[in-house]
Amino acid sequence: MTTISYTDGLGRPLQTVQRQASPGGKDIVQAFSYDELGRERNRYLPFALTTTTGYGAYVANAHSVGVYNFYNPSPVPSPVQSQQGNGIVRTPKPLSVTGFEASPLNRVVEQGAPGEAWQLPDAGSPNSPWHTVKTDYSANDQSTFTSAISPNNKGSHLVSRYKAEILANGTRQLSLPGTYGTGQLSITISKDENWKPAEGCVGIVEEYKDKNGHVVLKRLYNKIKDGFNIDVAEMLSTYYVYDDLGNLAFVLPPKANPDAGMPTQAILDDLCYQYRYDARNRLTQKKLPGKGWEFFVYNKLDQVVMTQDANQRNKTPQEWLFTKYDVQGRVVITGIYPHPNSSGDSNISTPSTAVLTWLQDYSDQQTNLWESRTTANTTPGYTNVATPQGVVSAYLSINYYDDYNIAAKPANYAAPAGASSRTQGLLTCTRTGILGSATRMLWSFTYYDDDGHAIKTYEQHNLGGNTPNYNNYDAVTTTYNFNDAVTSTTREHFTISNAGFPQLTVANTYLYDHMGRKLSNWQQMKYRTMAADTKTLLSKIEYNEIGQVRIKHIGSTDSTNYLQNVTHTYNERGWLRGATTNDNLYNLDLRYNAPDNGIGPQYNGNIAQMEYFGKNGLNRGFRYSYDALNRLLKAQSNSGLMDETLSYDKGGNITKLNRTGQPYGELSYYYNNSNQTNQLATVLGAGFTTRGYSYDANGNSKTNGEGKFISYNVLNLPSTVTQGGSTLASYTYAANGEKLRNVSAADGTWDYIGGIIYQNGAIKFIQTEEGRAMPNGTGLYKYQYDLKDHLGNTRSTFQESAGIADVIQEDDYYAFGLRNGIHDNSSDNRYLYNGKELQADLQNQYDYGARFYDPVIGRFVVVDAFSEKNYAINHYNYAANNPIALIDVNGDSVSVAEKYRNYMNGVLKAAFGSKADNFKYSKNGNLIYDGDVSSFSRDEATVFDGLNGLMSEQTITNIIFESNYTAKEGEKSIEMNTNEHGGEVTIPGSEQGMRQNYIVIDPNGESTVTVNEVTNTYYKAVEDGTLNVPSKEPKYLQKSAAMNMMTRTMHGIGHIMYKGKSQNKVIDFENKARKINKSTNPQGGFTPSPLSKRGYDQDHNRTQY
Repeated sequence: MTTISYTDGLGRPLQTVQRQASPGGKDIVQAFSYDELGRERNRYLPFALTTTTGYGAYVANAHSVGVYNFYNPSPVPSPVQSQQGNGIVRTPKPLSVTGFEASPLNRVVEQGAPGEAWQLPDAGSPNSPWHTVKTDYSANDQSTFTSAISPNNKGSHLVSRYKAEILANGTRQLSLPGTYGTGQLSITISKDENWKPAEGCVGIVEEYKDKNGHVVLKRLYNKIKDGFNIDVAEMLSTYYVYDDLGNLAFVLPPKANPDAGMPTQAILDDLCYQYRYDARNRLTQKKLPGKGWEFFVYNKLDQVVMTQDANQRNKTPQEWLFTKYDVQGRVVITGIYPHPNSSGDSNISTPSTAVLTWLQDYSDQQTNLWESRTTANTTPGYTNVATPQGVVSAYLSINYYDDYNIAAKPANYAAPAGASSRTQGLLTCTRTGILGSATRMLWSFTYYDDDGHAIKTYEQHNLGGNTPNYNNYDAVTTTYNFNDAVTSTTREHFTISNAGFPQLTVANTYLYDHMGRKLSNWQQMKYRTMAADTKTLLSKIEYNEIGQVRIKHIGSTDSTNYLQNVTHTYNERGWLRGATTNDNLYNLDLRYNAPDNGIGPQYNGNIAQMEYFGKNGLNRGFRYSYDALNRLLKAQSNSGLMDETLSYDKGGNITKLNRTGQPYGELSYYYNNSNQTNQLATVLGAGFTTRGYSYDANGNSKTNGEGKFISYNVLNLPSTVTQGGSTLASYTYAANGEKLRNVSAADGTWDYIGGIIYQNGAIKFIQTEEGRAMPNGTGLYKYQYDLKDHLGNTRSTFQESAGIADVIQEDDYYAFGLRNGIHDNSSDNRYLYNGKELQADLQNQYDYGARFYDPVIGRFVVVDAFSEKNYAINHYNYAANNPIALIDVNGDSVSVAEKYRNYMNGVLKAAFGSKADNFKYSKNGNLIYDGDVSSFSRDEATVFDGLNGLMSEQTITNIIFESNYTAKEGEKSIEMNTNEHGGEVTIPGSEQGMRQNYIVIDPNGESTVTVNEVTNTYYKAVEDGTLNVPSKEPKYLQKSAAMNMMTRTMHGIGHIMYKGKSQNKVIDFENKARKINKSTNPQGGFTPSPLSKRGYDQDHNRTQY
């Protein structure tokens, strides 16, 4: 791809042209313009030319004519249509406008978006009535809260001053000596597009920071009904309390009522977050609401070597999870260590710390801090000299790096042609334990080419559930094109019964266009040694001229005739507007800001109205209303047969859920300790059997409310389901959280092998990209296809019959996922709500991988392992109580795919040295930090705070190490080419109509970049209004800046932190990272290697927003 950038005399971009980049081979143009102060007040949508003969040439009047002609061409039809015939939205306002503060700071106070509904008609104000995002800046004062809703009610800026005193034994004691004095805290006040000036503080989000930059309070304002059914304002505060060393010691969520006074110890234990540190400021103990304390043990390198939760502490002997590292700080072994001579401790609130203290003292005395590869110890293949050296009850994982010479490697795992020996730093092999077994482990072996691509992978599986057999494995061969996109995969599925040849072969071929957009996916099955089945085109995609998915063709054998064609439409902000099928199998209509009369419009991405209909009676319309926290309050169906009404407490716990058309009708929720916890005690309802719940020490629900008892494994995943002394189901998991087997008394034995699903020893179906393939008993396969809505909910399942699509299952759902089946022709498709598997043994629960979800009550049954990412929401919550627009979002928020983690680990080590070992990845690939932050230097702490801010957001930030990448969400896609941006390109999702953020870094980027650094003459010219007037003194100086992957990554993080605001602060943040840059030394340690400070440039300076 060729991209041409045109700049003005000041070096500012005027236009970038991607030559012939559209699907039709036309140039794609991005125009820029500036106001009299050099600010980019207007940001335009990209557009494509109308001919293929542009060849990258400059387009005159692109921002004043070209972009408008593309999005609102003449003649304008009457009545005006929201869509053009080419699949492009029609809008007379294809730009977003920014309003700036009338001060030398030029801070953003108002941000519009494309589309008439989101325009900013004036200079901008934090209190304007327009449907924009507004930001105001203030300081705390002594104003108190009043609940009256009026334009003059700005809320309260009175802040309680909590303190955390460090006691002699290392514990922290909370106190409340008073309130903060006026002006001691800075406030950032945010209002989204739905905010109404007439409602005053309702819908406002405030963030308070002290002079050290610590967030001490996050405050939100909601609107609720009082006892007289009158609308009143509600204040919800989350306090962050630090000790004298700057460590976070307590978090007091809204349900603890921290504005009302000092919480009791019972409230602290049941509703708050508590943290304790050792003398080196390492986190050694933490307690989440409703869970027992978790303990952490470190080695001399400050690496976490052992952890223990409350369930493990309750066992005799007590169990600990351990982690061992190699000399480079990479995790090599994890497992379970039973501490000898220790007795179980069931005290949740105040457990004994004697074992923790002994283990930490023992670890402090050790001099051997890592393990090395050896052939003498064949089980792990490593030495056993680092803590702990005692008896291991089970290995959970063993990782091998750098080469293929692994002791006891299965002979079947032969190297393919083209396997490279350049594997230094690559993970070549992993052995993963099977939970519940002391010895059973599964192999995973990967061969790479010279470019680091995984070209052959062997994955041992657990079919049969007995001792793993070397003949039970999948062999996957992968090919790539020059852009590193996968062009084909061939999966050979071997089993014990067919050791000499594969039981099944699945071959996929992928095609892309000239810009790397995926066009098609062909698949072919082969059963044993029979002839291959007919090659099937699962899907073919057509794009509109700006790269949005326009039509998806589904199911064909000749690439001409398709079972279904799904046409997608979008609004001005890129949000999915609708999807229609040619045979009306499933049509979807989503409306945001322009619903039917009588329905409240939503401008912030919430869905106001949804209509859909299918082939066999699936015909629904819904209107939705939300509170100021974006929680669903009402889902009203056109028929009145699927209505839902909800209410919540301050912690986001559902207190009432009323449904029509179901036995689960009017439900009332009661929580333990007189509703002073997040743990559900009972659910009552008319015509509904009372459900009771109990919990283990980790906060897992031990009962499902219907008399079934659930036990859990070390990952807090279900192990057995029993009732009346009988085992109804048992689950087998790998130590990485992958479900391997489910033995059900009612439903038989199910084996799960990477999308190949067995029932009672025979293949039941094979999951595909568009549904599944069903064996027909003759060695051939029948493809079934799923049509899904915007949330991934399966709505219609069909297959080919006499050349046309035959619907065999239709499904409907209440808002929180309770199934209301419409049509089922014995399809038995159980992958339904959000595409998750319905559990036959746990009435209506869905398996979300990390935990199970109960749609009857709209809650997860297990604590969110990453609930610290949103302290204000209870950790059983589903999708922030907005299941119409979101799927479960309460996890980590910085996502790094496995193939990028070596790069990301290098970035973290370059920034934080040995302390980078405290970063881990969740099962979902999300970055988490498990260590102590107090040992960071001031600059390290600044950089960590920026990264941690992204990790703590609800919005996920994806970090990708590629030269080119296509960010795709649903049917929306954006091309990201790092070559155009100095080796890094970042997209804040909110600015592009995306749900997530994306940072793309070229792992092979240049070691230096050229920047146009601004001079004092530039600032003077801006101040005088003479920026475009020639002067004798240069306004820019061309400079070279040294760059590496770490600095590029932190630059991208800075863009997510500040989004469209304060672009000079992006450079300030990057300079902190440049200052702490480190390199490895021959001893395996880290040497400070700071990079020179980078100056502000034409795109990042004090006049830029």
